[in-house]
Amino acid sequence: MTTPIDPVERRLPEALTDLASPRTPDYFIDILGQTARVHQRPAWARPGRWFGLNGFFGRPALVAVVVVLVAVVGGGIILSQRNPASVGAPTASPTASPVSSARSAASPQALPAALFSGGWLGDHRPLVDPTAAAALRFGSNTVSVTRADRQSAAVLTASAAAVDGGASQFSLETGPQDVACQAGDRGTYDWSVSASGRILTVNPLQDACAARSTAVSGTWWRNGCKLDSVTCLGDLDAGTYPSLFIGPRLDPSSPSTPSVGAMTYTVPAGWANAADTRAGFRLTPSSDFATETPGGPQHGFHEIRVGLAPRANQVTPDCNWSVDASVATTVDGLLAWIAKQPALSSTSPSAITIDGNPGKWVDIRLAPTWKATCGGGDGSPERAFLGYASGTADDRWTADLLGQERYRVILLDLGSGHTVGIFIDSSDPATFDDLVSQSMPIINSFKFQ
Repeated sequence: MTTPIDPVERRLPEALTDLASPRTPDYFIDILGQTARVHQRPAWARPGRWFGLNGFFGRPALVAVVVVLVAVVGGGIILSQRNPASVGAPTASPTASPVSSARSAASPQALPAALFSGGWLGDHRPLVDPTAAAALRFGSNTVSVTRADRQSAAVLTASAAAVDGGASQFSLETGPQDVACQAGDRGTYDWSVSASGRILTVNPLQDACAARSTAVSGTWWRNGCKLDSVTCLGDLDAGTYPSLFIGPRLDPSSPSTPSVGAMTYTVPAGWANAADTRAGFRLTPSSDFATETPGGPQHGFHEIRVGLAPRANQVTPDCNWSVDASVATTVDGLLAWIAKQPALSSTSPSAITIDGNPGKWVDIRLAPTWKATCGGGDGSPERAFLGYASGTADDRWTADLLGQERYRVILLDLGSGHTVGIFIDSSDPATFDDLVSQSMPIINSFKFQ
């Protein structure tokens, strides 16, 4: 019977050749690059990691070879220590070995955590679709650019390394899978992060790949969203920002596409962007955003909302959403319908103009006589009155009143048949007036592209 050759025995000559040769094995640089980035358990911690002990000692020939190797190496060390001629003899200046040179070349400095913890969102970049926002993501030694709503499909990739400790610069080199640049293209960039950690600014110093320079450079905002499957900015520094997805002027029957920069808004410190989808957008005070979870607000609503193409909702026995197609979708048509609803108590409409777009607003609450419930919250009376539902979950929103909740409803005519709804919503009636006073300056800063 022929005994199978153990894979370890078969590879032993090759391994001994590598050990004896002055060249660096091809795979060694890759190994060094991996171990430079990953904290690993010492190799001696698990001797059985590569082969079983029984299989090893069950091969006498292999054991004999290893014993001889140990004896030769150990004997050489003993003899060198006993050689009197070596004591006090001058030695040549040490030179860098191929291995140490490889270690230096294969150990790029990892990027600082300020860059690669989480991800970054930005306005349009030339490499992504014309209407889409961009996303920038760093690993410890990588960078990628994607569409903000398709972050698993990179349009640009590169290897990255910190320069001079990474405090203000990093370098990029074209990755093997990247098609936006030529192999070996390198670039160096300055970067800085705001004191809050929410805004990243990247400036190119030089880059052989112009497409990468325009894709990576500029202002980026940290992806601070909490909601599941939603991309948004989260807590904001004071300043002016573009929306990333909502399209107030999109045709409701059109395919679901992003619309970066379709709206801009200016906030003071202490506000957060809690949601941004094709059909809906939310701003809320940071103190309320702090209590939100991936499922949304947990202690009622206290926010500004923007909704695409509001429609009237007729009452159904099971409280499901059902568009009342008989109601005109104009500002006057929707407000006239609200005024006639027995479930709603509303003020008289007041005129308003935002970014040159005419509109009207009313404050509403549930009428004291309304008792119908829809199984929401604590069983309090409820009425969904405006909303929009089409296509995917990103194309749906509703405005409904529950219990003592109060709303300011602002409807704007954006022209060409487009109406947009803006809502100030407070579940606690005691905080409604204060929320309105904080929200109206922000709403008046809205600009629609």
